[in-house]
Amino acid sequence: MSLTNDDKTWIKGAIVDGVTEALDTIVMPQFDRLETEFKHETSSIRRDIAHLQFDVDEVKGKLEAIENDIKEIYDMVTNLQAADEKNTKDVNKLRQEVEKYIRATDQKLHKLAAASGVVL
Repeated sequence: MSLTNDDKTWIKGAIVDGVTEALDTIVMPQFDRLETEFKHETSSIRRDIAHLQFDVDEVKGKLEAIENDIKEIYDMVTNLQAADEKNTKDVNKLRQEVEKYIRATDQKLHKLAAASGVVL
């Protein structure tokens, strides 16, 4: 017994219908679930990136402040050297100011390093 064209057409239709139903009931819900999870993870990653950007901006600001402090220390040391050369009475006072400023800047630098996870 051989299959007629109508039989072949019916069999193809039954297979297509079965596969389509299987996709609709099994595969598509999994894709929907994965899409929802992906959207959730993407949102979470975006929040994490925004938080990290805020942290980076904060560190940049603190680093710029420390850079300015170092420039000021350099100017103070230059003034101290000039005063030392002139043997002025203000040398000890200038030295104390420089030391105080260096210690304050050192504390800021250590706090920034600790907050950033850097070991000095």
